[in-house]
Formats: sequence, structure tokens, C-alpha cells
Amino acid sequence: MPVNKYASLPKTHYPVVAEQLTERITTLQSAIDSVREAMEKEITILEGQRDEAQQDLKFIKAGKE
Repeated sequence: MPVNKYASLPKTHYPVVAEQLTERITTLQSAIDSVREAMEKEITILEGQRDEAQQDLKFIKAGKE
């Protein structure tokens, strides 16, 4: 198992590092949530365009017969 990058850190520094890591995790999670929300909106738009194309194809195929 690899050694953690904080293994040589004095334990007296742990509270400060723990706070910094907690802030980093919160920031990263917020960024993940923002990207996920934006992607979901884009996916919804793409699905709408796909559905429209499917309806157009259905109309065209019905007219050929």
C-alpha cells in the first residue's frame, strides 16, 4: 500500500490540514454538482432534439407509403 502524502506531517498540523481538506472536498463537490446539473440540462435538450427527429422520420416514412 502506498504511503499517504501526509504520513510525515507532524500530528500537531492535522487539525489545520483536516480543515483544508474539508474545504477542498466541499469545493470539489460543489463543482461536480454544477457540472452534473449543466450536463443534465444539455442531455435534456439533446433528448428533445432526438425525439423531434424521430417524429420527423416517422412522418416522412408514413408519407412514403
